[in-house]
Amino acid sequence: MSDQRLFWFINIGVIVLVGLVLALVLGLGRIAISIFRDRQEARKPKKSIVVDGVGTLTFDARSLLWFGEVENVSIGIAGDVEGPDVRLTEAYREIQKNLPMLQGEALRFILEGEDAKSVGAKSESYSLCGIDLLRTEKPDCFGLEFSLEGDVDGVWRVEFEDGRAVFTGRDD
Repeated sequence: MSDQRLFWFINIGVIVLVGLVLALVLGLGRIAISIFRDRQEARKPKKSIVVDGVGTLTFDARSLLWFGEVENVSIGIAGDVEGPDVRLTEAYREIQKNLPMLQGEALRFILEGEDAKSVGAKSESYSLCGIDLLRTEKPDCFGLEFSLEGDVDGVWRVEFEDGRAVFTGRDD
């Protein structure tokens, strides 16, 4: 190999090596910054408020959701740092008024689906475990979540639009 070819071969090798080191350092730097931000966020006190007809809700800045629990049912309502969306909060109150009817419709919808047919469970085996109102632009869209006795990893979800069940599925 000539001296000139060896010179270029070494230079290219050094450039590639420097590029790899830079990529590694920058990648590790991004990871370190993410860990630092997560720890800083965890140290901040959680913002909680009491909403009439809903109860105490706590804000999660990452998801922009307000979370709470009423009678062992988790609630998630979209909003901002100031509070849950007013229209969604009102929609939640309406859901509460009509909850028995909505639960009945949701369970009928679940039981008609192929996933539920394969499990063979009856409506009594499902328990309401969550109510989500996530679309600020559409307060008439919401989800009801159910746990199924014996299905420890699954959540059975029914999406509603305009008060009607339109989609169901099981999430892990």
